[in-house]
Amino acid sequence: MADCIANVSVPSAKAENTYYIASKLSRIFVEYYQQNEYIMTTDEVIDKLQQLVVGLLYPSETDAPIEVFVWRTAEKGACTDDNLAYEFHHPEDVLISESHAEEFFEGVTDIYEWHTPEEIEETKQFQSLRDTFLENVTKPRQLWFGERKVDVVVFGRTTDGDVVGLKTYIVET
Repeated sequence: MADCIANVSVPSAKAENTYYIASKLSRIFVEYYQQNEYIMTTDEVIDKLQQLVVGLLYPSETDAPIEVFVWRTAEKGACTDDNLAYEFHHPEDVLISESHAEEFFEGVTDIYEWHTPEEIEETKQFQSLRDTFLENVTKPRQLWFGERKVDVVVFGRTTDGDVVGLKTYIVET
């Protein structure tokens, strides 16, 4: 990558033209990633995540399944917190809390020496889910809807501009 940037030639007349430099660098980065990195489409991300959530239960006071969801921005418009609350059938005054998306995966992606072989396999499945999700979305977020029985969603934007996420619920006592 450094070699690509080192070969950027900027004519002296345009050296101070920020737009010119930014567009040149943007083309270099796009070419680099197209050559070195496969970027999944929204549908491919959905398919992969759906495969990874099969059989997984998100642990809390009640272990709940994890669902994959997609928000097609061309059809539904902006994916706002209020729009998600409405989509998931919450009242307008629902308490919405936000935390880091990575926190969704804390505690379920660590392997401990006391884990059984089944628990190790489940943890590896959660690790694959985390990696696939975080590698294929930008600006990941986590929202909690509610107070005791809480819908938890973690989501981010795909390269196609849609929003893909994981949804489950937890019970807090």
